[in-house]
Amino acid sequence: MSKRLLALIAVAVAGFAFGVGSLIAQVPPHRPGTVCIVSDRFWCWADRPGNPGDSCVCPVPGGAARGRLG
Repeated sequence: MSKRLLALIAVAVAGFAFGVGSLIAQVPPHRPGTVCIVSDRFWCWADRPGNPGDSCVCPVPGGAARGRLG
């Protein structure tokens, strides 16, 4: 199997382990600190990568939503 397929399978298994609708099942594979997580249902790619847990902002139709880097 290719490394990409194995990684996809690992993410799917982890998502299943945490339950349907959990955050890990919604955020694509990424380097730590490159995704801004606003809620358990919304995320965006970080404009400026940083340390996981740092504050960040995602653009939304009403302006901006604050989140944390994941």
